[in-house]
Amino acid sequence: MISFAKRERAQRAAACVGVDAGKFAHTLVVRPTGQPDSRPLSFPTTRVGFEQAVAFIHQPVPGAQTATVLVGIEFAGNYGFTLAHYLRELGFAVVSVLPAHTKRWKDVAHNQPLKTDAKDAGTITDLLAQGHFVSFPFLEPAYAALRYLVTGRERLAVLRRGAITQLRALLQVVFPEYETLFPLVSQRTAVTLLRAFPSPPDLLAAPKAKVVRVLRAGSRGHLGAELYERLVAAARSSLGLPGAQVRLRQEIVLTLDRLALFEQQIRALEVELVAALEAVPETRGAVRAQRRAEAQGGRRRNAVRVAAHVQHRAGPAPVHRGAAAAADPPDPGGDPSVT
Repeated sequence: MISFAKRERAQRAAACVGVDAGKFAHTLVVRPTGQPDSRPLSFPTTRVGFEQAVAFIHQPVPGAQTATVLVGIEFAGNYGFTLAHYLRELGFAVVSVLPAHTKRWKDVAHNQPLKTDAKDAGTITDLLAQGHFVSFPFLEPAYAALRYLVTGRERLAVLRRGAITQLRALLQVVFPEYETLFPLVSQRTAVTLLRAFPSPPDLLAAPKAKVVRVLRAGSRGHLGAELYERLVAAARSSLGLPGAQVRLRQEIVLTLDRLALFEQQIRALEVELVAALEAVPETRGAVRAQRRAEAQGGRRRNAVRVAAHVQHRAGPAPVHRGAAAAADPPDPGGDPSVT
């Protein structure tokens, strides 16, 4: 049911403005109290376009305070966020109309799922005037910055996971036995060895001393001659396809390069996350404790968990929910290059 407070807020507004947000242009309809709807106005997503929209909103209610005008925006991913903040800076009351509601209401009002910008703006205005809206999460700058950083890290985590999946798919035809020796192919040792010897023939052609040296460097001295013997035995009896071992070895190296790039970018964002957490009152103590832990050899990943928790409490990120759901959650500790 619609809460009475929402319905009363819409009824007492000097005007209800429904906005259908798009990438390059938005469309709005103004419904002044006691007057017919305005014609639909499409305006570009530029400063001039936004100024045009504000002037259009004021035309039917020239003496109204901006705070008495209720603007409902149907967001499409990021589209509409800049307009929402622009109008809020001018004093307008800005709320969100959910796409699921507009879809259902179009079926009722038009008896068909009609899809035009003008019709959509009218539908959004209908729902807004009836109190079918939710609040829009305007955040303080410190929380907004934290949200953007956490969302950016989640996107990179998805790309990193895709690179690992592709690497595993390549190894299935080049060196399928490799994952029995290194179940986590993104481990430092596995990546270092694979970068130096991307196929079984490369491994068998290399001198033992060179392979052992790479193993020791990748594992920081923990692995050596014993693993070398197992690697050579696996390479000699490998079921990898000869053609793939020749043609896909370069693709393996390129995939490792992408993986290293994503991990470097994740680490850079984590540094920014720690700095951003210092501006959030609830997490200053956690940041200090984390820095003390790092000084004693701890990891930075704890700060990522804290940031994700604060972002969750602050509100949804400005991305499609499907994209956010597909993103990797922050890992439980450890450097991203050692997972």
